[in-house]
Amino acid sequence: DQARAELDALIGEDPRNPYFQELMGQILFENGHAAESIPYHRRSLQYAPGQPLLQVNLARALIQAEGRPGSEEALRLLREVVQKEPDNGFAWREIATARYERGEESLAQLASAEASFSIGDYTSALNFAERARRSLPRNTTDYQRASDIVNFAGNEVRERAEQRGRRS
Repeated sequence: DQARAELDALIGEDPRNPYFQELMGQILFENGHAAESIPYHRRSLQYAPGQPLLQVNLARALIQAEGRPGSEEALRLLREVVQKEPDNGFAWREIATARYERGEESLAQLASAEASFSIGDYTSALNFAERARRSLPRNTTDYQRASDIVNFAGNEVRERAEQRGRRS
């Protein structure tokens, strides 16, 4: 309550500051008021368009507050983020959440593989990509990306296991 009062005062002094808007949205979101946070996150993006962190925050709030109906807008925002920042593991994780919300399990598995891959967790990336590949249609870009992750992550996992074996 105190943080909200302080931010209300700051927003009153500088209503076009995207980071005051974002912070208020974040406080509301983290305190279980996802729906109430959405207008603040929208304004933060209005005042600082195309900022990946602000896009992820709005997407998160949309998924949390609106579930499946909010997932379409959330996915659009998150796709823009990973186009700019392909190694943004947080955005990939939110894409996975949105895909699960929509019942798109194989695409959620692929997004989880991307999230794990982006942080160097090749064992998890391999597991998620293998699961995704089993149910994705062949000859699609998603299937190919899952295959690429399986190949690269599989090689990394094997090389690391061999290095551990040599050190023992």
